[in-house]
Amino acid sequence: MDYGRIIGDSFRIAWQHKSLWVFGLFAGTVGSGLSFDPSARDFFLRGSEWRESVESAGSLIGMELVFAWIMIVFVIGLILMAMHLVCLPALIDSVNKIVRGGLFQLSSSFSVGLDFFWRFLGLALISITIGLIGFGLSVMVGLAMPDVDTAILAIAALLFLPVVLFVSFLLSSIFALAQRAMVVRNVGIADGLHEGFELLRQNLGRSLLVFLIYIGLSIGMAFGLVVILLIIAIPAILVVVIAEDAWVLMVILGFLFGLPLLMAMIAFISTALQNLYTLFYFELVEPRGQVPPGSATPAAPIA
Repeated sequence: MDYGRIIGDSFRIAWQHKSLWVFGLFAGTVGSGLSFDPSARDFFLRGSEWRESVESAGSLIGMELVFAWIMIVFVIGLILMAMHLVCLPALIDSVNKIVRGGLFQLSSSFSVGLDFFWRFLGLALISITIGLIGFGLSVMVGLAMPDVDTAILAIAALLFLPVVLFVSFLLSSIFALAQRAMVVRNVGIADGLHEGFELLRQNLGRSLLVFLIYIGLSIGMAFGLVVILLIIAIPAILVVVIAEDAWVLMVILGFLFGLPLLMAMIAFISTALQNLYTLFYFELVEPRGQVPPGSATPAAPIA
């Protein structure tokens, strides 16, 4: 398997087909994104601090306004989650058509995303359930050891960290491959998870390497994004420091130019990283040497 080619094709497709950024902006990260924190007891016990913060804010601006802001954030979160559940299968379908010689249409792929909404919602609920079970177990373990020394807890967490990371790798890989199987083969949740598990079981080493490549690219591109933002922001900050009245202009320019630039960079990165797992799935189910002639093309026409 040529991992360099997979990485290169992931970014090439994302760059050549910029319309995919519409989907990539909401598609988010690969897999289930599950993580388990052995020290979740501390987070659980700090719930009183959150209540105190809300009560303090309510005493200053009114509980009605605080509740309104909470509801606005909640509604925005629901909208973003719904867009994720539509745009992720739409992006997978788009890359499937681009790479394998189909006719790529943004509207057609969006329609496919709508068709898969409920299946991806079910898959997400399974992922959330697993995450809540892991979180609950970690809280129970933490509460069962209230008098254990902090140093011992830190050592235990470090020893348990490799297990947590390996479990996260297994679950993320299964869910990522299941998502591709569901869209490409048009199968249900159970069949998708079964295929994802079988592909992982048969290609454990390859899957681990792609997972590490994905993590490395995510960290590297996030660092690069921060550097770019600093390069853009530092001159603006200097202007505000020198001319205090210029901060209003800088805020306006930031919304007009900085925010769209940031969204475009995030969309490109997300699209490329999602493409990585989609192309990896194709390599697993149709190794390049076994694909019949003419069944795959580097790019498809955009209608």
